[in-house]
Amino acid sequence: LKVSTKSLHPNRSGEYIDVSGVLLVPRKTLLTSLKNFRIVVVPPPTYTSNAAAPSVVFQRMSLIGNDSTPNFMYFWILQAQSGFVVFIPDYPGYGDSYGKCFHPYLDSEALVNSTLDLLDTAKKTLSANGYRYKKELIISGYSQGGYVAALLAREIETNSTLGHSVNLLFTGGTPCDLKY
Repeated sequence: LKVSTKSLHPNRSGEYIDVSGVLLVPRKTLLTSLKNFRIVVVPPPTYTSNAAAPSVVFQRMSLIGNDSTPNFMYFWILQAQSGFVVFIPDYPGYGDSYGKCFHPYLDSEALVNSTLDLLDTAKKTLSANGYRYKKELIISGYSQGGYVAALLAREIETNSTLGHSVNLLFTGGTPCDLKY
């Protein structure tokens, strides 16, 4: 499912931009409405073209044939088929916000805020589609995704008003030390 919402513009002008992402859900069954699903939040690795934004990739993706879809996308599809809800945000400047702002590569506030805004929309989308979910999140990311995952986990764990907790965080290849 594609999710879209408004988020503050990364330039801190007070304006809003459209942001988007992808929500992968397990197949609906008779028991779907009885189960609380674990949400896995997966900010993607670094990408530099709009064609690589998760919401754009899933529009043209084929499970048959040899396309240019990043391999990690197939991994997350398998996780959704295994019973997890997987949320993959587009970064500001890509997907629905393409051409409306520059990608804020290491702007922690802009990246975390847009991801949290999209996560709230993803939760509403889940509820509207008959899925229940646990408040404890699994957060994972590699490269820039690891950077965003670590920042997101810190924000969730230090801000109890968000209504989530982090059950598991795993990152790799993250540029967390670039600012220091």
